[in-house]
Amino acid sequence: MSTLLDNVFKALANRHRRRLLVTLAERDPDSHLKVSQATRLAEEDQGQNRIEQELQHTHLPMLDEMELIDWDREEETVSPGPRFYDIRPFIRVLSENRDKLPTSWP
Repeated sequence: MSTLLDNVFKALANRHRRRLLVTLAERDPDSHLKVSQATRLAEEDQGQNRIEQELQHTHLPMLDEMELIDWDREEETVSPGPRFYDIRPFIRVLSENRDKLPTSWP
């Protein structure tokens, strides 16, 4: 059984997931993020098609299963899930100390 801390580290282990979660943490809690916006967040490193595939088949399903996001596949939106607020404090601490972290944050 995974602990909260295990889930935090698993969720933040990938740069694309970090960027998505940081973006959600910085937004109004009731807002939705279009999947296309999440793709653009990740495009700096790779091509759009590859990122879309990774998000659709790996990252979004994982975060949705962990209940960190609510992924509406029909509307193609992502919003904070019921467990998002458990990890939000970790994201905030890391974001507030980004100058002390490796350049890969988020």
